[in-house]
Amino acid sequence: MIMANPFIKRILFSGALCAGAALMLTSCLDDSYDLNKVDLTMGLGSDGLAVTLGNTENILLNDILDTDESVKLDTKNRYYLVEEGNTNINMKVDGFSTNITDTKLNMDAAVLSFNNVKESVEASSGVKFGDNVTSIPVSKNLASSGRANGQQALDFEVTGMKTDVTFLEYLAIEDTDVKLMLYTANTPANLPFGVISMNNVEIKLPSILRVKEGSLASGWTLDNSTNTLKCSALNYDKAKPAICALQVNKVVLKRAPKDGKVVFTNDELTVKMSAQKVTFGATQDFTMGKNDVASVRLDIVIGNPNTSKSNLTVVEATGRFNPEINPSINPINISNSLPDFLQDDEVALDVANPTLRFKSDFTNIPVGVKFSGVLTSVFNDGVTAKRSVTLPEKSFENNKQNVLYYAQTATPYDPEGLPEVYDKAVVPTLNTLVSKLPEKIDVDLANGKVKVKDQLYTIKLNQEYAADAAYSVFVPFEFNNGLSIVYNDSTNSINSDVEKYAAEGIRISAVAQNAIPLDLNINIEAHGVDGRVINGIVFTPAKVNAGSGKSVVDANGASSFEVKETPIVLEATLSDPNLLKKVDRLIFKVRADNKETTESHELVSTQFLRMANIKLRLKGAVTADFN
Repeated sequence: MIMANPFIKRILFSGALCAGAALMLTSCLDDSYDLNKVDLTMGLGSDGLAVTLGNTENILLNDILDTDESVKLDTKNRYYLVEEGNTNINMKVDGFSTNITDTKLNMDAAVLSFNNVKESVEASSGVKFGDNVTSIPVSKNLASSGRANGQQALDFEVTGMKTDVTFLEYLAIEDTDVKLMLYTANTPANLPFGVISMNNVEIKLPSILRVKEGSLASGWTLDNSTNTLKCSALNYDKAKPAICALQVNKVVLKRAPKDGKVVFTNDELTVKMSAQKVTFGATQDFTMGKNDVASVRLDIVIGNPNTSKSNLTVVEATGRFNPEINPSINPINISNSLPDFLQDDEVALDVANPTLRFKSDFTNIPVGVKFSGVLTSVFNDGVTAKRSVTLPEKSFENNKQNVLYYAQTATPYDPEGLPEVYDKAVVPTLNTLVSKLPEKIDVDLANGKVKVKDQLYTIKLNQEYAADAAYSVFVPFEFNNGLSIVYNDSTNSINSDVEKYAAEGIRISAVAQNAIPLDLNINIEAHGVDGRVINGIVFTPAKVNAGSGKSVVDANGASSFEVKETPIVLEATLSDPNLLKKVDRLIFKVRADNKETTESHELVSTQFLRMANIKLRLKGAVTADFN
């Protein structure tokens, strides 16, 4: 992985071989010779031909491992692989219907009976009527009082709910007018008795309705503990039957719907009215019969006074919700963006801390979401089985920006640095997804893996809520002792330079000074002009020991990395000396391993490899054919 390009570019076979040939021919011939008739096949020495190529500069990892859209450097010059994408988390809770019907509340008993009026007439006139009297004369403007009590249940329903509503705490509704209208309810209807005043009036509203603060008519108070309207003294005008006006803006439910509707008890829907003293006055002289009564009726008119049934318009609902959320997310394509050194089939990784980061903007989302998923590595080799990892359930909180990490260790890796506020989960098997690099990683977030948290939230019905979630897969180049990566590179075509030569072997030697914390196993394959391996040329591999990866500071305060020196030899014996003539390219196969250490090491762009005392030698008897 590390040394191929710089090392190969500095080993120029053509320069070494042609230099030797030129020395042999200089000043040996003049222009009287016909070179076409001269046999120019010659031996260049039985001890081979050796050329010292010197030293290289420090070959920085940054010079070898290029950054691109997928391989990047973080702020500490550490390498990491990144794949990114976006998905949306969409949710909506469907609306439902509310209907409430105007109610006419009659008193449980008549306010004034024959006996009530009889007592009033006797008191005002001083005349005593017998017990068996069946009618009495009533004078105009006679006042008589009685007690009023009555109750009636409202006709109210909430229906049409789907399974995305599991519990309703309350509904915030548009401000809805409520008028309490008082009418006489005499029998017979033409009985000339009319209400003049009422004292100590109490009207208990249904417990599910809430009066909007500040909307209650003057002269009335509200006892919030019992949801009861109170008025100590009320003068009544027949021409203006509305005795009280208010607005309701909330319906309190505190229950789960059943079969798509909310079921209320009669007690919750009951309106009660009481008045300690309702005073009637006669509007003309008349005779009252024994069966005649005077009473009142309270009409409760809600919303539009021209209709008997009104819809309460729900603005917001507070409750527990379970809308369907199935975010779609494209597979994380791995193979399309891998650098060359990770594309070989022999690559094996034991990444120390791969990290999956989700950033979700929930600033305009009123609900929190529980989040989990399943990641599956998919291979295209027809052999390797899929590997899956389950992400443990975590949360995206409502009305805020969320950053969530799934990491191999307790400290997530983020090349941008960890934010002040984030959530995390440790997934110990996360690196198994990339131990053999897959073609892609499928991300499954469907079928209830993303769902609203089971707690109270306030939402608008029928509104589509959409949250953006950006995901990033970070694979920092920090490896445990299971790393094996392969880098292949080659010389340019050298056939035109070596086709004239024959040799028994090739030997390349150097001292590798390695500050990179990876063992490098180097081998060479000779390929012919047909692109195939030349089987008769077999190199012995060489190993460059890993550097420690530790930084050191010199006497001047400059920081660098510790260096490990390893003498290396790459040597090939040719089964036929003439095979050298067939060589077109030398393919350098470099395997980087981290299998012999118990520590994990980071790859940093300023780590380096230096090749010192590089020598190239053609071994044994070397001949050159310049015919």
